[in-house]
Amino acid sequence: MAEGVSSRAQVHHEKLLEWADNAKRSHAKAFEGARTDPQHAGHIAEQTWVAFLKEWLPPSYEVVMRKYIVPEIGDKLFETDIVILRPSYPPALRDDPNIMASGVAAAFSVKSTLKPQGIREAVDSAITLRRSMHVRKGSPRRELHGAYPYGLLSLSHAWQADPLSVLKTHVEAAQASVSHPRELLDFICVPDLACVTAGRVAWVPGEAMSAMSDGAVNMPVASAGYAFSNPEESIAPVASFIAGLITKLAYHDPALQPLADGFRLTGTQGVGEGMLRRWPLEGIYSAEVLKKLPYRMFSDDEWRPEYH
Repeated sequence: MAEGVSSRAQVHHEKLLEWADNAKRSHAKAFEGARTDPQHAGHIAEQTWVAFLKEWLPPSYEVVMRKYIVPEIGDKLFETDIVILRPSYPPALRDDPNIMASGVAAAFSVKSTLKPQGIREAVDSAITLRRSMHVRKGSPRRELHGAYPYGLLSLSHAWQADPLSVLKTHVEAAQASVSHPRELLDFICVPDLACVTAGRVAWVPGEAMSAMSDGAVNMPVASAGYAFSNPEESIAPVASFIAGLITKLAYHDPALQPLADGFRLTGTQGVGEGMLRRWPLEGIYSAEVLKKLPYRMFSDDEWRPEYH
């Protein structure tokens, strides 16, 4: 257990483990139904995840299904399985099938059974959604992240042999097409396998880079990539997911920070391991942020060194 993390048994951990068991039963039901009606199996998966999000997010975050996200750039609507609305989204717009992108707190693609094609589609969707939004500029937090988290949720997976290695291979291959850290898929959660979470490091000083390369002179960089939940040091993939989601929502909603801290300090997010890709600062930050990086870093939440 990491220093500062409570070792006391937590009731919310027990409830998350109970939900993971329920997800197995839901997948079995969906798998059986898929033999005759694949679409119905997908609906079971969506309803299962919607129920989970409604139970674990604050009531001010409404969870809706099968909405179209309206882009800020271009005119293509994005059909989305699950959309979480910002608490500030106007009631007059909530029942409309089309949701303003600025009203989205988080969005997810849902699969009953995870397959390589589903990962590829979700990564492509994340890239397209990010590029359909105007970049929010002015700080590392704004420029490293999309306007809202986007992820892929599944009830189970299709792999028999060494599924975690298979998942890593497909996720790392899909990452190759990403051209900016904000285009990374924020989550993949498979309750009986792993939670994959995007992490972003705002600034790695040149001195640190030199130390990692045997003294060769290096320029500062940013880094970003995926962490895969460690099954031996994490409560459950779904626990890592909800703790990570609350943490990312808190970047935009400070009222959630106490809950995010509570999940972290009780070990709910667990431990993740993965590889980060390095990014030259000039390629990811605006001129305004580049100028301020050396003296603004660590000054407040908008200028945190790491976002996980």
